[in-house]
Amino acid sequence: MSDKIVTCPGCSARMAPRPYRGVEIDQCVGCRGVWFDTGELARAARATLPPFVRTGASTRRCPTCAVPMVVGRLGPVEVDACGTCRGAYFDAGEALRLMPVSDAPVARPTRDAAPTAPGAATYEERAAARDRRTTAKIATTAADGVLRAILGL
Repeated sequence: MSDKIVTCPGCSARMAPRPYRGVEIDQCVGCRGVWFDTGELARAARATLPPFVRTGASTRRCPTCAVPMVVGRLGPVEVDACGTCRGAYFDAGEALRLMPVSDAPVARPTRDAAPTAPGAATYEERAAARDRRTTAKIATTAADGVLRAILGL
């Protein structure tokens, strides 16, 4: 979409192309909303996305083909989507909620240890629980910090 001026469906400001996770997306210079052309969202997410569930008609028009869009849910996020060109518009910060925190798997420590008592957690179980808590903390700070910095939010 970089060869034509794209108008933001959220605030009517200009959208500028920018690279994001290997795809070129369009981001509003005003409200910071993001437009993904067909297929760009799946490539940027690098994960299986939840199914789109239509919830109604949108008051917004598609920035690519100017037809009225539909509103729906994509997991926890409300999205405006175009039924014609299959693009999707997210208000500022919404797309980040669909993106995995990291492309690399989390390394888990291993250690040979015998259970101490019946019903007691093993070292591996305690380490896994600690890693889940740490990963949750990292997910909030990394997604809100690093990804916001990438998108300039």
